[in-house]
Amino acid sequence: MRFENKDIVTLGGSSGIGLAVAHAALEEGGRVSIASSRQETIDKAYGALKADYPAAKFKADAGNVADEDALDDYFKAVGPFDHLVHTAGEDLPLSPIADKDLRQAHERFEICYWGAFAAAKHGFAIDSLPKPEWLRRKFSASLDASEFQGPRGESGDQSGTDSRPL
Repeated sequence: MRFENKDIVTLGGSSGIGLAVAHAALEEGGRVSIASSRQETIDKAYGALKADYPAAKFKADAGNVADEDALDDYFKAVGPFDHLVHTAGEDLPLSPIADKDLRQAHERFEICYWGAFAAAKHGFAIDSLPKPEWLRRKFSASLDASEFQGPRGESGDQSGTDSRPL
């Protein structure tokens, strides 16, 4: 079982793909925390999960992933986890761009994009959470322009660089 004794946080976990992820994780022995913006969908999802997995360990909370302070508090309450799934938000209805309501599009991006960004920021800020290698790296660079410019603006020494065409 891939998720046995693993903690899975699913934002947008009260319906659709998020709820399916919660079901799959519980089926495989995982511990699940789901969150959604609407209390009524959380209550319904909690009831369905409890009925299907009465002995399973899971939490269900209502909250707004677009509220960064609330999201930070949520992750502090959840504690360390192994997997983060973000399915919160609704699709932007397909229509010609000229017909789009920009306010509606902005609201969707607040949840779907910035909510996911904030979830990664605050979720991975938990000190006891194992960090992936790419997140632990410190990025810094010191560049000297002479390394890149030859006399008259030609490329400088490129020995040792990978110059395959893109």
